[in-house]
Amino acid sequence: MSRPVDSWELGIVQRATGRRVAVVRGGAERGFDDIPASWNGRESNGALARSGRYTWHLTARFNGSTVAVPTGSGGLDVLCGALPTHVYDCDGFPDMVAVRKDGGTDSWEGHPNSWEGHPKGYFYNRGRTAYWPASSTLVPAGDLNGDGFADMLVRTSTGELRAYWGFGQVYFAPGSNKSTVIGKGWNTYDVLTSSGDLDRDGRSDLLARDRSGALWFYAGTGRGTFKARVRVATGLSGYAALVGVGDLNGDRTGDLLGRDRAGKLHRWFGNGKGGFGAPVKIASGFDAYNALVGVGDLTEDGHNDLLARDTAGNLYRWAGSGKGGFGARVKIGTGWGVYKALY
Repeated sequence: MSRPVDSWELGIVQRATGRRVAVVRGGAERGFDDIPASWNGRESNGALARSGRYTWHLTARFNGSTVAVPTGSGGLDVLCGALPTHVYDCDGFPDMVAVRKDGGTDSWEGHPNSWEGHPKGYFYNRGRTAYWPASSTLVPAGDLNGDGFADMLVRTSTGELRAYWGFGQVYFAPGSNKSTVIGKGWNTYDVLTSSGDLDRDGRSDLLARDRSGALWFYAGTGRGTFKARVRVATGLSGYAALVGVGDLNGDRTGDLLGRDRAGKLHRWFGNGKGGFGAPVKIASGFDAYNALVGVGDLTEDGHNDLLARDTAGNLYRWAGSGKGGFGARVKIGTGWGVYKALY
């Protein structure tokens, strides 16, 4: 410092949302040393801060003044913090795995603006990372066992559901990731999806639709298992796709999207108890797309986004509004028709 300081304050702000998540304060500093400010990576309420980009702002009072003067600011990253929606590694930016028809799986990562020349809101290919049997169904499920890393559920052709435990990278592969059998008989469901925390207990949950159109809620325990299923809806057999998208309206509860067979896109807000409110139509023409992904906040504006692939293999992004809707589509890739499924 260039002069004695009576007190100082360090504020930590999440860059995507502008939300001040933590404050560190200190008293008088009379020497010529730097102010010894540090942050433990937790929000003011004690919760682990989300992985991602942050800004620090330092202010100080001096010479008896009650007015705080800005003295410095800069950026910092939180790595391996709380997991945002659809983030598989520790950097806080959405990821995706894409499975080819032969089971070959590529890892795709989102990254900060201009990182290695990759613009914000796009993915870049990290290469082939696994081979899954062509009949496998992958289900991104967040952190199921409480170790801070995203996990992947995989259902086999025989109906066995197995959890593959993540280790902080966009990498899930049979024989490499440790795994645990969750149960058998899961081929009674034609949809498996996760939308994060649906009952506001801080744990990732699972949704499953059976072939009669009933929707079942499996509450996560945070120990790698699920509680007994609870039926939360019926009459959903008319939807060609149901997709967990995380929190779309900022109420800390996961939400759900569904595309009916006429191509209309509907939204259900989570009610915080594992179920959902009434469906609301938010778009039409989605029968032109054969893959939907609730990708999380790819645009780094604090709102979860949506991806869709058309039959020509083009990949599009819709930026979330933060109120349950989406903006105009933006094409972010071509050649995605080589993949059987996107997760």
